[in-house]
Amino acid sequence: MIYRKSTVKPIITSVSAQTQFILTAVQDRIVVRRSDTFQIAKTWLLDNAHSASSGILAAGKQPLKKSVEPEGWITHLGWSTDSEHILAACAKRGVVHVFKMRDDT
Repeated sequence: MIYRKSTVKPIITSVSAQTQFILTAVQDRIVVRRSDTFQIAKTWLLDNAHSASSGILAAGKQPLKKSVEPEGWITHLGWSTDSEHILAACAKRGVVHVFKMRDDT
């Protein structure tokens, strides 16, 4: 079995423009796999620490009903047109993270 069955929702996927990679997000984790072998090429874990600006933005807002998705979970994924960058958005926090596929070492 390639993938372990997961009951966690939502699972978000996206395929790179050249169909070389498969991008998957579950909760606050991002996994990029090669589409030909399904081997993991890159992984990231989002930092869900609150920033100083998130406290300012939240001031004055009334607490919302508790939802199924915690506020740090990824709600949107996307590739750049050249498949070199990935974006992961957390809509409830109003944050977009951008990651680079290539390491600059």
